[in-house]
Amino acid sequence: MDQDFYFEESNPKKAKLIIVGIIVIISALCVLLLFVRSRYTLGVRKNLVFEAGDKLSDKVQDYVTNKVVDEGDYTLLLEGVSTEDGVLNKVGEFPFKVRYKNITKKGKLKVVDTTPPEVEVADLTVGVDEEFELDYFVTKCSDYSMPCKVSYEHDSDDEKNKKEGSYTYNIIIEDNAQNKVKKEVKLIVKKNYSYKDTLIKDLKVDHVFPELSDWNGELVLKFDKGYDPNDIDGTDAYAALMEVTGGDLHNYLDPMYMNNLITESQIIEAYNRGGYVIGYAIRVKLDNGLYFYLRKY
Repeated sequence: MDQDFYFEESNPKKAKLIIVGIIVIISALCVLLLFVRSRYTLGVRKNLVFEAGDKLSDKVQDYVTNKVVDEGDYTLLLEGVSTEDGVLNKVGEFPFKVRYKNITKKGKLKVVDTTPPEVEVADLTVGVDEEFELDYFVTKCSDYSMPCKVSYEHDSDDEKNKKEGSYTYNIIIEDNAQNKVKKEVKLIVKKNYSYKDTLIKDLKVDHVFPELSDWNGELVLKFDKGYDPNDIDGTDAYAALMEVTGGDLHNYLDPMYMNNLITESQIIEAYNRGGYVIGYAIRVKLDNGLYFYLRKY
């Protein structure tokens, strides 16, 4: 007995729908996997760069590559980054850590300075053939990469002080990050004149040494002229300092602390912009842990 065989004809439309369905499911799974991975896998950013002078971000979103669902689940730890009122004020590379639940990842951020110094200049008058520093032209130099260095745009301008007259030329002011600014200045050269004499008479404090962030501007000794720091020993100014430090420092301390012991003392030199000593500050520490600057009462 013969048996008939037959093949069921395939349904192309049905097979196509099945294939499309499989592709849709796989795509959906991939999207879901990427979604979960992006939101719940902790990753830190590389090549994080901030500009000195910018506000340091404390948002964890700026430090991770994954999306942040609940910022409360994250802890951002910044190590050694220097700021003032939240503003970055020091260049360099600094480590940071991000913790998400029981996972911790480490990274590095870089603070750069690409901004030229903020500079102000003024005319300068010197005597014929009198030596001077280019810094004397600069009345202000504000920058996050100090100190500012000053140079001639053209070396030949170094000879302008040899003859009486008025000379205009350019100087270059550069910070430690090699950012530069060019300023036009005027040099006036006069006979029978000495810029050094004007510097000695300048009694405005330009800086102190050592530089202390808590210095309140108080000087226990103020001179009526400036003294060369290399030659101040043996002068009346130095004798006045020895008189103060050799006596009872409580005489220059707020009377309400007369019964406190002075456990430490530090002498601070005050300079004018010409580098002459124009006074001294003295910082003391008391047995209660407080610091004070001495003054005359």
